[in-house]
Amino acid sequence: MINEKSIEKIKLTITQIYQKIITKKSDKIVAWQGINLLCLLSLIFNFLLTIFNFVAAYNLHFTIQKAVFLPLGIVFLLITLVNFIFLIFIRKRQKRLINQLKINLNKTLLINTYNDIFKTIFKTLTITDISSQWTIKPVNLPHLSDFKVNDNIIIGQYHGYNFNFGSINQATTTVVDNLQPNLISKPYNLQYYRYLFLTITSPSLNDRNFEITRKNKHQKNNLTFDNFFWYDQTNAHLTLPLKNRILENMKTTKMIPNIKVTKQTCSLQLATSSINNSKDNYNSLLNIKISLNKKIMVKNILLMLNHDYEILQKGFVWFNLIVKKD
Repeated sequence: MINEKSIEKIKLTITQIYQKIITKKSDKIVAWQGINLLCLLSLIFNFLLTIFNFVAAYNLHFTIQKAVFLPLGIVFLLITLVNFIFLIFIRKRQKRLINQLKINLNKTLLINTYNDIFKTIFKTLTITDISSQWTIKPVNLPHLSDFKVNDNIIIGQYHGYNFNFGSINQATTTVVDNLQPNLISKPYNLQYYRYLFLTITSPSLNDRNFEITRKNKHQKNNLTFDNFFWYDQTNAHLTLPLKNRILENMKTTKMIPNIKVTKQTCSLQLATSSINNSKDNYNSLLNIKISLNKKIMVKNILLMLNHDYEILQKGFVWFNLIVKKD
């Protein structure tokens, strides 16, 4: 998906950022991948030597005099304390460097990177912003109040249509996971879910209002529209070609959507994934793990790009509901 030229460009960008931030020799030591393990092993080793010398100093089984072990115990105790303080100092410096990297890996840089790479794949795609606020708010949110935006929302244009692509977290006791439809309900345990939404706005949708809601239970191996969805069967906008496109998209993306079109907005709840808690960023977009190691950082960025590409690729399939006309 990502060609060698793009990878080299990412490596160069990361190198320039690291050269800008990690300039001092002490910073290079702090950023070294093995420094934490080395400090921890040294701390454990000196702590064990401290215990051994203090025990030996007051143990009658040792023939060497107390005057030898006690000073050694005090020396190793001091070394252990210094080692512990040094480890705390290292962690604080690492945290400061990571924060500086986060600042330099800013929104503009991410937008430019995504546009450079994805525009060769999605020809008409232009990402204009990355935000935590919806500019095109989903109009088919489940009827529960406790929603938490915990994701970067991609804002842009595709095929000439404005769109938002992101997710929302929700705490609920209802099992709503369409990716795992056989989950057993746990009514007494709080569950967290991440709803993936694609919202599109277009004046051409002004007179095409409809809503479909996926059924909680559907028959297997029965790929018919009525098997999967609740909908108003008298709605003239739900034409047979539109239903067929929805079914084809389901086969392509393995997603069973909730769709609502109203007030020039098409809101698609494409997927739901279960997560550990309200702060869990699992499966979120532009979710990058910062590392002080350049090679690991480049690897993390490539993993993020591949992850987001798979989601965008599936999401953009659903644009054919708007682009194609019946």
